[in-house]
Amino acid sequence: MDLRIKTGEEAGRTIADMRKSAGLTQEKMAIQMQLKGCDMSRGTLAKVEAGLRHVTLGELRVMAAVLRTDYNHLLGYMPQQGKPRPRATPLRGGAPAVHG
Repeated sequence: MDLRIKTGEEAGRTIADMRKSAGLTQEKMAIQMQLKGCDMSRGTLAKVEAGLRHVTLGELRVMAAVLRTDYNHLLGYMPQQGKPRPRATPLRGGAPAVHG
């Protein structure tokens, strides 16, 4: 079973901002991810950044490695504020996430 993390638009924007800050185009980031064993195309990365596609835990791990950060930062968790932003919800088996 492949665990997917619902990231949403806000986390997608965070990923895009971090990618741009690292001086990477979507194509270059996708290539870096592929070199680390993650089969993600530029188009798929664009969908993640737009909040249209969820990421797997493995994809998140590789994104963090390429961007030299950690999961918390990618998902918008701000430890100094002590609250998550945005809410990331694990999805199992394609079941919809419920935010309460």
